[in-house]
Amino acid sequence: SVTKPSATRGDKSAVVSWTKPSSNGSPVTGYTITSTPGGVSKSVDADTTSTTIGGLTNGTAYTFTVVATNAVGTSAASEKSNEVTPAGVPDTVTKPTATRGDKSAVVSWTKPSGNGSPVTGYTVTAAPGGATKTVDADTTTATIGGLTNGTAYTFTVTATNAIGGSPASEPSNEVTPAAPATAPSAPANVTAAGGNASATVSWTAPNENNSPVTGYTITSAPGGVSKSVPADTTSTTIDGLTNGTTYTFTVTATNVVGVSPASNASNEVTPAAPATVPDRVDKPQAKVKNRKVVIRWEPVSSNGSDLISYTVASNRGHLKTVPPGKTKVVFRKLKPGRYKFNVTATNNVGDSRSSRKVRVRVR
Repeated sequence: SVTKPSATRGDKSAVVSWTKPSSNGSPVTGYTITSTPGGVSKSVDADTTSTTIGGLTNGTAYTFTVVATNAVGTSAASEKSNEVTPAGVPDTVTKPTATRGDKSAVVSWTKPSGNGSPVTGYTVTAAPGGATKTVDADTTTATIGGLTNGTAYTFTVTATNAIGGSPASEPSNEVTPAAPATAPSAPANVTAAGGNASATVSWTAPNENNSPVTGYTITSAPGGVSKSVPADTTSTTIDGLTNGTTYTFTVTATNVVGVSPASNASNEVTPAAPATVPDRVDKPQAKVKNRKVVIRWEPVSSNGSDLISYTVASNRGHLKTVPPGKTKVVFRKLKPGRYKFNVTATNNVGDSRSSRKVRVRVR
């Protein structure tokens, strides 16, 4: 019979080798190799003393026997070979996940099948740059250092066992390493424009410090009237102010880390109702002497727009305009007769209603 064969494992296979036995007077014509368990067998010709047995199951331990055949018959089975466990490289690691760090990334994955031979370690590789890190078989998370902040990276993982290395995994999600996030910087260039019991406040978005701004809060002084707006807003109207009170405004920015310092205060603004035409002149007075008529009146409110002038007109076409600081007009050398005078006040918005007419008689 054939002496004890030797076996070497392969991937779902084994290589079995033996020594050619004595022919006992009739030349050997072939050999049959049989596995245990499974009874997988293979026949080869007489010139062969080593062959590969396929169709085995990775991770299962096998032994092999060999019988020789000649014209007379078949030999007894050889002693069983040494035990071997077929195996291949590990299965491909499923797509890993990555989380950015400061000049680094944390890469995680799921342990794959060793395909008949235990996984002994993993190698993580960054792209671009090719930075790598090798870890042992008990590890499924690794931190890859030496990366460049601001550069986008993906990562692949290979698993290794006694047979070799698996194919590279699918690339991870893309991450961009960055310095640790902090609260935003203070918003800048805060300006305000007064309205009616309100003000419109505008500002410039700050440095986000590696975490996107999620919103802003605007606060008045005095009064502490505040308003919060979303991150895509850099101008808003603050209501609920008091006309005639002078205000400034500050702005803070918020991200997931925290709240920025308050901005510098805006310029001062004083909310006011919209300007209108001046009030109507009330009850002008007239005095007549020697064909001279003097018209007098009391100053009126300009209603938010500085007065430009007062105008006094008569029903006979007489007209005089005086600056806002004067409240008297004199008409001289009028012809005898009856006259009616009225006064209007003017600002940048327009003319007031005409005053009540004052009637005089010139003799």
